[in-house]
Amino acid sequence: TDPEPGVPEVAVYPNPANDVLNLQSESNESVPVRIFDGAGRLVWEGMHSGATQINTSAWPSGRFVLRCGNTNRTLFIHHP
Repeated sequence: TDPEPGVPEVAVYPNPANDVLNLQSESNESVPVRIFDGAGRLVWEGMHSGATQINTSAWPSGRFVLRCGNTNRTLFIHHP
């Protein structure tokens, strides 16, 4: 999905993630971020600006959707 006008491009890594998911953007503008599990349940919600680390160690392995503004990204959590 193309970035929403006015919402900074956010790099998400690593993907798949294990214990920590990193969000990085060039802008220090705060934007809302929500992460949903495969069933559509909200598992994390917060504001992102610049650099954000999210602890995913308690999340189950699987597919998640990260929503930043109106932009959706698919990410995976994998615990070996």
